[in-house]
Amino acid sequence: MGTWSLGSSGWTPISEEKATETLMAAWDAGVRHFDSAHAYGEAQNRLGTFLQDKARDQFTVASKAFPSRKVEAFRDQYQESCDLIGLDFVDTFFIHWPRKDTDLRPLMEFLEQERSAGRIRKIGVSNFQRHHLEQVSEVGQIDVYQGGYHLFWRQPEEEIVPWCREHGVPMQ
Repeated sequence: MGTWSLGSSGWTPISEEKATETLMAAWDAGVRHFDSAHAYGEAQNRLGTFLQDKARDQFTVASKAFPSRKVEAFRDQYQESCDLIGLDFVDTFFIHWPRKDTDLRPLMEFLEQERSAGRIRKIGVSNFQRHHLEQVSEVGQIDVYQGGYHLFWRQPEEEIVPWCREHGVPMQ
């Protein structure tokens, strides 16, 4: 379940009560994977409040942060997400929407350090182009690719899908 819309501001502001009802309906329907991001702000806090009484082995959380030229800023986004959701570890953490002018390797090295420390289980990339995939692969292992791909947006078939198949990276 994507959680971007669970905040009180943004695209479709909803109340805390409605956010809780939505999360409960998803949980009751069997949803156990929640996708979040640093940019989702208050939605992360609401997700954390909802999950606080659930056993950690009953759900998975993916989160993401926008790249920064400074690893410290990216690290702060990562840590704030963990704190807001109340997680000791993140199941999958994504580098989200790469910037042309940013060397992504230091961010990938940071995520690999967090993986080695047990604070991240899998590392993902979101909305990368082939050259971004190749760049971060120089210093780490991509476990999952997340991006737009559907009947009306088939551009990833040109470079992304073949690269992911060749390197054994699942797409979601």
